[in-house]
Amino acid sequence: MRVDSGLPEGFPRPRILSGVGKGWWPIVMRAHGLMFALDPDYTVDQVKEKMGTLRYYYTPESDDAETVNRMRRIATEAELASTVTCEVCGKPGELDQSKRWLLTLCPEHKAER
Repeated sequence: MRVDSGLPEGFPRPRILSGVGKGWWPIVMRAHGLMFALDPDYTVDQVKEKMGTLRYYYTPESDDAETVNRMRRIATEAELASTVTCEVCGKPGELDQSKRWLLTLCPEHKAER
């Protein structure tokens, strides 16, 4: 079931996605699903854009080193996926450095910028 914001029911603190564009929400939700499967009690601390890419900050509840390492890889993969995904729409994109604020955008949203 989905809540009005389009996020799965039970997603920790739905406002957590206010720091990133909707184009990255599927990346965040995939990372959350994978991490939740490994450690259902983990905490999403912050999700934001920084230097044009996604940052996924979390705190594992598990003390298992393998679980923690797998979670670290998931966060890294999400951050890497954001480097080629338009933050606005989710289409393929690239880092736009034409302005002071860096953003990862598709050609259409880069032209609008």
